[in-house]
Amino acid sequence: MRNSIIITKQELKNRIRSRFFWIMLVLGPILVLSSIYVLFKLGDQGKQKINVLVSDEKANLNSHFLSKDRENIHYKCRNNYVSLKDFKTKSEFAKYDALIDINPSILENKDVLVIYREKLSSQNKEKIKFDLDKRLEQFFAPSKKMDRNMIEHGMIKNFIYNGEKELKEEEIEKNDSIKKQIKKQWIHATTGITKKMKDNEFDWQFSFPLTISEYNSIKKDLGVTFIDINHPEGEPDYLPSWAGLGFSAVIFLFILLYGMSVLRSIANDKSTRIVEVILSSSKPSELLYGKIFGVGLAAVIQFFCWFGIIALGLFILKENWINSFYDPSSVLAGKSHLNELVELVYNRINYQVMIPYFLCFFILGYLFYSAFFSVIGASVGSENDGQQFIYPIVSILSLSLFIGYFSIYNPEHFLSKFCFYFPFTSPFVAMVKISNGISLVEVAGALGILFLSTILMIKISSRIYKNSILHYGHRLSLWQLIKWIRKA
Repeated sequence: MRNSIIITKQELKNRIRSRFFWIMLVLGPILVLSSIYVLFKLGDQGKQKINVLVSDEKANLNSHFLSKDRENIHYKCRNNYVSLKDFKTKSEFAKYDALIDINPSILENKDVLVIYREKLSSQNKEKIKFDLDKRLEQFFAPSKKMDRNMIEHGMIKNFIYNGEKELKEEEIEKNDSIKKQIKKQWIHATTGITKKMKDNEFDWQFSFPLTISEYNSIKKDLGVTFIDINHPEGEPDYLPSWAGLGFSAVIFLFILLYGMSVLRSIANDKSTRIVEVILSSSKPSELLYGKIFGVGLAAVIQFFCWFGIIALGLFILKENWINSFYDPSSVLAGKSHLNELVELVYNRINYQVMIPYFLCFFILGYLFYSAFFSVIGASVGSENDGQQFIYPIVSILSLSLFIGYFSIYNPEHFLSKFCFYFPFTSPFVAMVKISNGISLVEVAGALGILFLSTILMIKISSRIYKNSILHYGHRLSLWQLIKWIRKA
């Protein structure tokens, strides 16, 4: 055991002192951050100039959206209902890229449906959300005297009835009690409060209609739902799964790079015959474990360095660029456009769950595959043999990553479920599954199988290493490996 610790320390020092370690330490995070930035920009793509039809059946928004169109958005309002089927099939609506369905109860429920033909850019989505919110603000807190008079008189019928009879404006003007009821319903509509309140429970400090500051202090957030006209039931959300596949790709990269480091280290010791000197003072298993754990520690250290640099880079990116996406005041200037990938990276990925699971599957996956790399390094009789046996392992790793991709779109397929537990593929499929939410029992089962498989493979590789490390000039074959495994 003591010799294994000494060899582990020496391997760790050799890895950290190598030029490759420092190149990857700097280049890796830069490539990851660059890729994330490119994905952020690509995630903002979509149709830029659009014609939008506003279906306002009850004329709740007074037949107009804003006083003027935007540069890239043209609104057309209709005071009649347009169904999804009509919008999709009728030729008169073919010129419109999107339909805003203003439901009759928008003043109470604050819900709006936007149906689009082609994917809209994130910038245009944010502008539509802002325009809807702005129009509601104009309705509840009109700035022009004419608009305020119109709301007080012409649109008061939307809020107050006396039994089945609608009150006339003259009756309303003469009755302070009714005015209070109207004001109460007005504020209820603004805030989304629907329960009845007694006068002594109600805050009468607000004016009627509301001022903009009063409206902003009590308003209920507007809910805007975007739906693809070809998928009205809603498109499957694959973004979290893609995030999981990103973690799988990091595992793939580290296993390949550091597994090859184990192979080269063992093969180099064997070719220079320095291993003969080392084995005179330590056991073969101690040498093997020292190699695997030393290189593995270097991989873990590099990962934490990557994590710190990438986290810092994402923080700087958010503070200096992405924060503008969250500033509604910048929408009018055309500068604000939050996209789904930004939401994914900063809000939707549960790093407190993903990082611990990532480390577990990464460490066990590395130990499992490093056993195979160490077998190749110890048992080859020539460099050509080593190259020949590397290809199957790389192919298995690549196939495992592809199955992780397959699991994104087929999470319930038998292959996805089987490969979640199969030790060769579980580190890659598991990250995809975990990103979508999976029970702790299932994850524990996959980790348990991988753990036991790793112990078994290290035991087998230790036996092959012991019986093959001092063999030279032979041609490696499957039958030869079996003989070494069977030999005590």
